[in-house]
Amino acid sequence: MTLGSIFLVLVLLSFFFFILDGIIAPSEHMLIRFALFKTADEIDELGTSPHVSAKVVQPLKGMTYTLVDNMPRFNLTTLTMLRVRMERDEKFREEARARVAVIEECDVEEVMDVRRHIVRLADRVLAWNCIGWVVFLIPILMCAVLYERIQIGIRTLLTTPQKSLDKLQVSGFSLA
Repeated sequence: MTLGSIFLVLVLLSFFFFILDGIIAPSEHMLIRFALFKTADEIDELGTSPHVSAKVVQPLKGMTYTLVDNMPRFNLTTLTMLRVRMERDEKFREEARARVAVIEECDVEEVMDVRRHIVRLADRVLAWNCIGWVVFLIPILMCAVLYERIQIGIRTLLTTPQKSLDKLQVSGFSLA
């Protein structure tokens, strides 16, 4: 692979990254944001039902607006930091479990459907926020795949006699 080919691949990856992260992802974020506001309206309608208590409506709306407010920061790094905090901070962990328990104790199917819908939207946000990483991982994966071929080339180069190396021309220049 020549330097020109590597440059072309990097330019194409940059273009691909720009399209994904600069055009498609913001559009998807806007669609998800609209879906979350619609979900918040559905939660308000659920709150008028005599079967759903305000103790359930509040955490559901909190989930919705937390995702809306933190959409740009919703990525693998944030999830990792949250997991670490959940492991280390007992008070934080208990508060989170208590909020989840309030929703899980509700036996109204519509509440569980809304919760599942919010989680699916959060999954989409996470996927779109992490899609840019794919562009940066492609060259690393290519190097990992090509590593064996590179090693074979290095072994061949190191075992080639000096007389044969003197006859090689690299980029128009003779090694002699």
